[in-house]
Amino acid sequence: RRLTIEPASAHKSLVDRVLSIFGRGTERGGDVENIQHVTQEVRALEDLSTQLFLDIHDLRNEMERIRFSETWLGKFFNFMGYFFSVYCIYKMVMCTVNIILSRVATVDPVTRGIGIAAHWFDLRFDELFWS
Repeated sequence: RRLTIEPASAHKSLVDRVLSIFGRGTERGGDVENIQHVTQEVRALEDLSTQLFLDIHDLRNEMERIRFSETWLGKFFNFMGYFFSVYCIYKMVMCTVNIILSRVATVDPVTRGIGIAAHWFDLRFDELFWS
C-alpha cells in the first residue's frame, strides 16, 4: 500500500469551502484575503459583463446593417459606393496624367453629365461651379 500525503484543505467539507469564501469558514486567518479575493472576482465579472454587453450591441448593429443591405435602398447605396470609388480612381489617374504631361484639364465626365442634364431639363445654373 502507498500512503499519500494530502493537504489539509483537501479534507475540508464543501460547506467549509463555501463558507471560507465569504470569510466565515473554519479558518479565521484569511478573512481579509478572502474579501480581497472576492472583490477582485467581482471586478473581473463586472468587466466581463460590460464586454459581453458591448459585443452583443455590436452584433445587433451588424445584423441591422446586413438586413439594410438586402433592401433596395441598401443595394442602391452599395452600387453608388462602387460607382464613386471608380470615379475617384479615375479622377486621381487623370490628375496624375495631366500633371505628368503638363496638360490643361478638360471637363470630367460628371461635370459633362451635369451640363447635359441641365441643358436637357432646361435648368439654369453654373455647372462648373457646382462640379
